Amino acid sequence: MFRITSFRGYNAISYKKAWNAFFADHPGEFAAVHGHMGSSAAFYLSAAKRVGIHTIAHSHGSTRFINGKSSCICLFSPTGRDS
Repeated sequence: MFRITSFRGYNAISYKKAWNAFFADHPGEFAAVHGHMGSSAAFYLSAAKRVGIHTIAHSHGSTRFINGKSSCICLFSPTGRDS
């Protein structure tokens, strides 16, 4: 298990450096890194991507609707429509 200090806003520079150092110190140990948008994911996903690790980012919140349906349906259905 690894620990990095929590992101607090005022520590953005040291937080970014900690993630860069973490991935540099652990080469080849991770195939992918998953993060949630709206968190500090931008820091650790960019650090992971910089050293060639596959990154996955997503968000649980969606406020965008198309024709009353979630935009995810339109983006991921084969035809781009719900039916």
